[in-house]
Order: sequence, then structure tokens, then C-alpha cells
Amino acid sequence: MKYKIYGKTKNKKTEKINYLMFLTGIVFTAVTVLLIALARSVFTDYRNTLMQNQQTQLLKLSETLGQHISLDMREYVGELDYLEDLEKHAVSDEIYKDYINESGNFLENIFWEDSDGNVIRSILKLKLSEPLKITVYDDRTSIYQYSAPEEKDYLVLKRTTSDGRRLCLAVSEDEYYHSLISDIQIGTNGYVVIKNSDNIMLMHPEKAQWGINVIADRIKMYPDVDLGSLEQMLEHQKQGQEGVEEYYSYWWTDPSLPRVRKISAYCPAYMGEDFWIVSAVLDYADFYAPIQEGFSRILMIFSAILLIFMVAAIMMARLLYDNTKASREINYLKNLNETLEEVHKSEETIAHQQRLQIMGTVAGGIAHEFNNFLTPIMGHAELLMMTLPEDSEEYDSAREILDASEKARDVVKQMSGLSRKNVETVYQNLDAAKLVNRNIRMIRSICPERIALKTENCLKDEHVLGNSTQINQVLLNITVNAIQAIGMQEGHISIRAEASEVSKLGYPEIPEDASWKKYILISIRDDGPGMSQDTIRHIFDPFFTTKPQGEGTGLGLALAQQIIGAHRGFIHVDSKLTEGSCFIVGLPVVDAEETSGIPDLERDSLLIVDDNHKILNLLEQGLKPYSNLRVRTADSREACESLLLGERPSAVVADQRVGNADGVELMMSLLSRYPEVIRIIMTDTIDRELMEAKQRGIIQGILQKPVSGAQILELIEEIRTEEA
Repeated sequence: MKYKIYGKTKNKKTEKINYLMFLTGIVFTAVTVLLIALARSVFTDYRNTLMQNQQTQLLKLSETLGQHISLDMREYVGELDYLEDLEKHAVSDEIYKDYINESGNFLENIFWEDSDGNVIRSILKLKLSEPLKITVYDDRTSIYQYSAPEEKDYLVLKRTTSDGRRLCLAVSEDEYYHSLISDIQIGTNGYVVIKNSDNIMLMHPEKAQWGINVIADRIKMYPDVDLGSLEQMLEHQKQGQEGVEEYYSYWWTDPSLPRVRKISAYCPAYMGEDFWIVSAVLDYADFYAPIQEGFSRILMIFSAILLIFMVAAIMMARLLYDNTKASREINYLKNLNETLEEVHKSEETIAHQQRLQIMGTVAGGIAHEFNNFLTPIMGHAELLMMTLPEDSEEYDSAREILDASEKARDVVKQMSGLSRKNVETVYQNLDAAKLVNRNIRMIRSICPERIALKTENCLKDEHVLGNSTQINQVLLNITVNAIQAIGMQEGHISIRAEASEVSKLGYPEIPEDASWKKYILISIRDDGPGMSQDTIRHIFDPFFTTKPQGEGTGLGLALAQQIIGAHRGFIHVDSKLTEGSCFIVGLPVVDAEETSGIPDLERDSLLIVDDNHKILNLLEQGLKPYSNLRVRTADSREACESLLLGERPSAVVADQRVGNADGVELMMSLLSRYPEVIRIIMTDTIDRELMEAKQRGIIQGILQKPVSGAQILELIEEIRTEEA
């Protein structure tokens, strides 16, 4: 009887276990199918996001190279301006040779041609082939490509002078390519190429490709290749567009000429009236393979976890009494996964901070170099304005150059702020209508074609006190947020600027103690998805963002509110879900400033000390119109001391560093010997040492580069007014 009862009990237990195993199998199968579908969807999103990010980075590389090349060509054109001016002084060949040897910018030769292209004077011997005209920079300047023995190529910039000759500047194209481009590694086989707007290959890893037409000459070289896909992309490039495209082509650097699928990120590098095309080319496999490999690793880990889950489920079905132990193991794995995620986030934060630190260090060096570029630009613009009639188009063009240079100077000051402290923000009396028009032009250049942009500027003669670069930054940041909110769909953005009495405004953001009677209101409205009231309450909080992780820092609107607050203004937000958003930026209106003009310094003498001869020559030329002003220059402390023995100037303006000498120490020496002399320091960035020197009376003024002659005279007049 006992055996019979035992047998029944054992059979019931076996049936229960089999039933549990059957249910576990069904659940496991359903979960597996769902997980496979989910994994496929996740992989698609993961692949698209990563490929989009990589394409964006590749396009940014092309844009950076394009800007670098444009600036380099602009600098070479500036060299032609300097040489053309130097030629008026009939200098000897030895001076030109020293100029070539000391230039350090791949300059190989300077020579002159007559109107028929015959060389009539050459500083160095350089045998060149027949030229290939590749770019018309402006109405007097063109760029040619030459070949020379030993497989060397040159870019020759030719300037037509007033007497019909052509001043030529020969730059080594090989050295320029190896210095700027050849070391850039893109994937396994990727490279960077430079073409002109007629698709003539200027620079390519394969030297045989230089100087050929990308389509016509390659068909002659390789008659069996299919270039249809490449030709379609080149048509877009010739129109001056920028973008990222996939196409089929060949590896021209491989003798076997394999046909591959490529990705090209291209953008125009503007050359005066023309442009070149900078294209970063990458094998599609280099794009896709890392993504697939990364996801495969994730899938393997996921499969391992799934296998563990299956084994645990079987064990739970067979061994019900191990339920507690299995639960502990699952909790342990969960905690371990959370710990690993926290470690990963910490590593990303540290890496981001390191990148910011590197950017700050680099920004300091870039700011110094840009100041040296901006000084001659601003100086020559002022010289042109002094010699041109105020009602001429040339005068307006010179004014535009000067205004753009001053804005670039503000940008350089902001870059300096990444690496140094104590940088002062300069506020100026700004024409509000012009400020809004400049911002609208900037916004039009970045607004996609799918978004209709409507603008209305109702401002007339209102002025605001502020920093134009910072205000433009705020308006541009808000507009970019509107563009991103609309996304890839079609939409509308409207920008309206008007002035209003403060009594007519009911915005709670207006400061209660504000004494302003009138505000200008700049409204930016979009028809995007809008925001909830809870989101609106937090949008100005630092690090708050509604964008996916990795696509936003949450600092843009916080910085915008800080900037507008510093300008004694306000930002008001109206938004509802599905109805779009409207940001209203208000700035107080101030009275227009009365300009007193440049002071007339009679019977004055000025000594300028700087080891940069270009800056000295430029400042000296800018001060020539003041006939009653006696200007002397010195390129070292020794030369300065020698001049001081002969005469005592009314003011001394010195660079912070002159060779190995310290400008502040020079001013201390002047203070002890000639206390009545006005002492001014020129600097790239205002630091603590200079502020302390000014507080102690060692110096009386600080000029932040780039500097012009008019700024020097204005500061001298201010110092005299304060001391009077």
C-alpha cells in the first residue's frame, strides 16, 4: 500500500515539473522572438545614429580644412599686398631673398612677368612648366598651378600691377599638402582631396592625379571605368554646396583599381570670387564595419545574459527550493550592471573635461595668431577710409571690412576667455536695426530649405548698449533650438523686431526696479512640437535638456539668460504642446552716443615699440595723416633706449613682450626717469599682472590687440582728460 501511494506522489511531482518545463519553454520562445525583434529595431536605430554622427564629424573635418585653406590663401593675397607696397620703395633682391627665407609659409620665389607672361625679373632661379589657371581670386589676382622638374608642383599667385606687369608669388604646393593634409588618417584607405570649381584636381594622395580633370582626364587614363555615380556628385560640388554623399568609385592609389562604395563629405573653401572644393573620402566599409562590430559585441553580451536567464529558468523549474539563491544572483548581476554604467558615465565626464581643457589651451594660442592677422586688416581698412571719399562704394567696402574685423576681434576675445581669466567684455552703443539685420543674414545662411523663414524688422533709429557678438550668440542659439525642434519635417520660423514702451509690456521677467522707458523686442517663433509648462520652468536651468543623451549639454539657454541679464534685459517664453514656441528677447533702449571724432594732437610726439615690423609699419602709416604728430618706432628695448636719449616723446606705446624684454619693466624705467610721459601697453589678453601695473600707476592705459592708430590717439586723449 505504501509503494502505491509513493508511486502516485512521484508521478504527480514529475507531471508538475514537466508542466512547468513546458510553460517555461513557451515563455522562453515568446521572449526570444520579442527580443530578436527588439534587437533588430535597436540595431537599426543604433546604426543610423552612429552613421549620422560619423558623417557629421567627417563634414566638420572638411569644413575645418576648408576654412584653414581659405585663410591661408587670403594670407598669401595679403603677402601680395605687402610686396606690392614694398615694390614702391625699390628694394634690392637681397631684401626679397631675406623675406623668402624668413617667411616660413612655404614661399619659394618672387618674380615678375610682363603682359605676355614672360619672366622679366626673378629673385631665385625656379624653372616652371606651362601654367594651368585654376582660380580667379579677384579682378587683379589669379592663382595658377605649375609643374617643375623633380615632380614638384607650385601654386603661383599673380597680381596685375598698375603698370601692366604681374607680381608673382610662388608657393610650394607639395610642402603645403604634406604639412596640412597628407598626415590626416581617415579610416583604412580614406584621404582628403582638393579640387577647384572646374573639378581640376589640385591635391591628391596619388601625385599622378594632380592637375587632371576629375572626369574627362580619368576617362582617358582609365577608359573602362564607370564614373556615372561620381559625376553626379561632382555636379553638386560644382554648385558650391556642402554635404555628405555615398557613391561608387575606385581607389586611384591602388594599381589594381578596385571598385568600391565610398562616402564623401565635401564643402567649399572660398577663394575671393571663386571657391575650391575640400572633400574627405572614406570607404563605406570603414563606416559600417565598426558599427556592426560594436553591435555584435553587444549582442554577444546580450545572448550570454539570455543564456544565463534560460539556465536559471530551467534550474528554477527543476529545483524549486533554489528560488532564493537564484534571486540573489540576479540582484547581484543587476547591481554590477548599474555600477558599470556609473563607471562608464564617470569616464565620459573625465574625457569631456580633458577635451575642454585642451580646447582652452589651444584657444589661447589661436587668439594670439588671429590678433596678428587682424591688425593689418583693420589698419589697412582705416588707411583706405582716410584716403577715400565718404560717399564712395569703396569707402563703404572699407567700412564693412573694418566692422567685420572688429567683430572678429570680439570673437578672439571670447576664445581667449577659454584659457585665461580677467578678460573684460566691451559694451558699445549699437544700432539695433543693423544688429538685427546682421543676425537675420547669419540665420538665413544656416536655415535649412525645408523651413520657411519669415523676418520683419520694424526698428528705425533705436540703440542698445551691449556686446554685439554676445547678443548675436543668444539670438543664434535660440534660432538653432527652433530649427532642431522642427526636426526633419517642413516648418516655419518667424523673426520680428520692434520697439515698445515699457508701460505696454506685461511680461513678469522685466526687472521691477528697471528705469528704462523703452525696450526693443526680438521675437523668434516656430511651429515645432512646443513645450509643457513643467519644461518651461526648467529650460534655463544649467544642464537641463530635452534632447537625447549626447546631443545637448543643457548650457545654451542658461548662458543666453546670463548674457541678456548682464545687458539688463529679459527673455520671455510662450509655448504649448503641439502649438510651437515663441522666445521674446527684450533689451533696453538707450540714447545714441555723440561721437567726438579722433582727437587732434598738436605738437605731440609718439614712440611705438614692437618687435613685429609689419605692425610698426602699419601703425606708422595709419598716423601719417596727422601732420602735427611726430611718430617714432623701435623694434627692441635697446632701440627704444637709444631714441629716448635723443628726444623725449609725449607718449610711449609698447607691446607686452618685445623680444626677450618685458614691456612692464620698460614702463617702470620710464616712470622713474620721465614721469610726465604717457605710458600704454599693447597686449593679446588682459591679465592680472597688467591690471596690477595699471593700479600702481606703472602704466596708464591698456590696448587689446588688434590695435589701430585711431585707437591709440583716442586712448591718449582719454588719459589726458582723466588727469586734467
